Amino acid sequence: MGTWVQALRLLDGVAASLAVFDAAIFDSPLDELTAALSPAARGLFGRLWARIGNGDYRRARATALSLWRAAKPRPTALHAAVAAAASQATAWRQAAVDGGGPRLPADLTGAEGAFGQLSAELQALAGWMGTADLSQLSIPQLTAHLQALIADTQSLFKLPELARFRTALHSAGMWPLIEEIAHRNLTIDQALDCAAQVWLSSILDNVSAADPRVGAFDGQAHLRTVAQFRAADKTHIDTAAVRVRRAVAENATRARDAYPRESEVIEHQARLKRGHLPVRQLFQACGCRKPCHPGLSWDSCVRTGSWGIGSGSTPDQLGRRAVQMPNETLRGARSLPGL
Repeated sequence: MGTWVQALRLLDGVAASLAVFDAAIFDSPLDELTAALSPAARGLFGRLWARIGNGDYRRARATALSLWRAAKPRPTALHAAVAAAASQATAWRQAAVDGGGPRLPADLTGAEGAFGQLSAELQALAGWMGTADLSQLSIPQLTAHLQALIADTQSLFKLPELARFRTALHSAGMWPLIEEIAHRNLTIDQALDCAAQVWLSSILDNVSAADPRVGAFDGQAHLRTVAQFRAADKTHIDTAAVRVRRAVAENATRARDAYPRESEVIEHQARLKRGHLPVRQLFQACGCRKPCHPGLSWDSCVRTGSWGIGSGSTPDQLGRRAVQMPNETLRGARSLPGL
């Protein structure tokens, strides 16, 4: 198809030359005439000097004018027309297979019209198919392509819908992406992944430009912050037990300092292996006459664990727990390490 375009372009050039020259122009030594008429392109003084002192220029100009059929041309136009004819003659000799000179077919206008219609239809078909320009194919390749398309009626019926999709994608500004996918010859899955990547990236770019919090987001800095938080949280968990023991020990120490007599009774009961006093007798032995918290009865004080030993237990259970506490817990409260 490309050679047809070149051939028609050459025929158009020959037709333009034969419109102003006699057909015998192509039998003349055009290369020599072109070289001899070259002073015509050098300006007014160059042409004047050539007409006065350049015999080759005068003879070449007279020969060209003798073959000229239109109105008398300017020297520059005459030189350009002769140079164009020389170029056409050279191209004709390279393309001709019969060795003849440049000439026009019987119906050049009809041939150009038929070829123009063919080119338009091929361009429309390529647009429906979403393929490259079909005019770049050779004649055998184009014939095979068209025959395969005619045989594949299922794909043929899909072309209108495919064209509608192409138009929608073109309107959405995604046509450069489609051309890139077609150029890289991606598979269906690869094309879908590529389109999804471009779509999501465009959303991210839009949001980043509209929201500084997203645009200024630094993933690596965020990961570093998360790692620091996790390390600090782990350290906090590891030291929580020590802090709780410290707080309990400090409360127990303050209570023993405030009530030394009761502390001695509790410590004595803690050293016993058996024969521990019940909680009610233990309270009486300690000289406790009122609950630890105002508004609570003895039973509610004991059952709610206001002594810090436990909650929801019977008085006897609380007593056993209190007197069975290790001596180190009672004696070494002040020696616990600080945080």
